[in-house]
Amino acid sequence: MASVDPEDLKLPQAPIVKLMKQGAGEGVNFSNEAKVSVARAAAVFCLHVADHASDISNKAKRKTVTANDIIEAM
Repeated sequence: MASVDPEDLKLPQAPIVKLMKQGAGEGVNFSNEAKVSVARAAAVFCLHVADHASDISNKAKRKTVTANDIIEAM
């Protein structure tokens, strides 16, 4: 995997918070620390899946990562 620092990846917080609230239900609040932590975890997850999917496409001698590669990587 290319050396990417997850700290450098900033996913938009609003959509992540929206998903968190949908998952937790009404009346649940999240601290700013919790929101940042989930955003960082999501960034790390995306890096991991992309790296694994890239390996899959390389083994298949393709330069393009497909949706099937992403699904298989998960």
